[in-house]
Amino acid sequence: MKTLFTTLIILGMTFTVSAQKKYDNIGSFGEYKSDWALVELDKKYGFINDKGVEIVKPIYDKIAPFGEYKSDWALVQLNNKLGFINNKAKEVVNPSFDKIGPFGEYKSNWAEVIVDGKKGFINTKGKFVFEEKSHKKAKRLALSYN
Repeated sequence: MKTLFTTLIILGMTFTVSAQKKYDNIGSFGEYKSDWALVELDKKYGFINDKGVEIVKPIYDKIAPFGEYKSDWALVQLNNKLGFINNKAKEVVNPSFDKIGPFGEYKSNWAEVIVDGKKGFINTKGKFVFEEKSHKKAKRLALSYN
């Protein structure tokens, strides 16, 4: 029993030391997701899981908490462009937008997006719904369905 306890302590210390060598900073587990910790490397952010496995590479300039836009999505920023990752570590909306509004403002499953001054909408599946040429019509349609 004593040997098992000692082995566990040494393994835990080894993981902590090796992870600290790889990243500039490691956040607390559970701040974003119960078994994930935010990591920073060269002022870029990603996530590791509770086994120390990198599940989201530290490539993002910023990562917002999950649930601010959609319950299982976190807003990410990369080179001043916005997108989303989900709680399965998948990039569901490529960071290509200058602005992303809240879902449901015009229609329950739509968020208004702006890219290069052009407006459109994305849905909760991360798909582009309407481009600017249809924007006013889309807003009217969305408002009529709410």
